[in-house]
Amino acid sequence: MEIRDPHLKAGCDIAWIAGIVHAQQVDSHNIAGSEAEWRLTAILERRDSGWLIVHQHSSLPIPDPQQWWKRAQTTGKP
Repeated sequence: MEIRDPHLKAGCDIAWIAGIVHAQQVDSHNIAGSEAEWRLTAILERRDSGWLIVHQHSSLPIPDPQQWWKRAQTTGKP
């Protein structure tokens, strides 16, 4: 799993990161399986024990926004 195109901003005691997470499943023989990508945003706070994620949001990208919008307008469903 990796974060692609990460954007990060850190202050003294608070930070945020946003990017695209890419993950690939592998089996016990290290043979690659399915892949997935999703958007991630996380807010972190510095605590005595280190940085802690205090809020996290993930969402799936719309494969083709124009097709999605066209289908939503004609069917009433995304």
